[in-house]
Amino acid sequence: MSEPSAVASSMADILPVLLERLVAVTSLPAERVNAWVGDADPPQLQADQDLVVRLAGVTPDQSWYGGGGRYAPRVTERVEVQVRTRLSLDPVGGAATWLTDASLGHVRLRDLVLSALMGFLPTDVEDNVLVTNAVSFAAEQRPRPRGGGGRPADWGSETLAFDVPYLQRVDLTLSDTLVRS
Repeated sequence: MSEPSAVASSMADILPVLLERLVAVTSLPAERVNAWVGDADPPQLQADQDLVVRLAGVTPDQSWYGGGGRYAPRVTERVEVQVRTRLSLDPVGGAATWLTDASLGHVRLRDLVLSALMGFLPTDVEDNVLVTNAVSFAAEQRPRPRGGGGRPADWGSETLAFDVPYLQRVDLTLSDTLVRS
């Protein structure tokens, strides 16, 4: 087997690999690991836990772009993974079970997501690495179970953000200038 090499890629290549990795590591069925767009959350129609994966914006690496332009367009894409958990076993005002239950607790699923993506090097079927550096954990939003006001915690979520640096694939056969006829 040859050594993997980094290749120019696109988030269209990388995102399916990230989703596949999340399914494999968390053991959630594929239909509960959802790629999603927009600020509104998808409906919670089934199950006790799911993941919502969103693209949160791409940023150019100015030092590389300044030197190489379209021939070395390194970018970093922020990918957010919203970890959603439903578990209504706590007394009103509490969330200890929601957080720590051994099989359905929120922290357990969060730990699996972190294990799946931190330091991950997505590859294609030819073992080419699709990123310029490993996926890194960037930020998180604290866990927020719904409940309160006389109701126990039930559904709740937390958003984890990861940075995915890669060499953006561009069509180098295109002219650098506009050709007018």
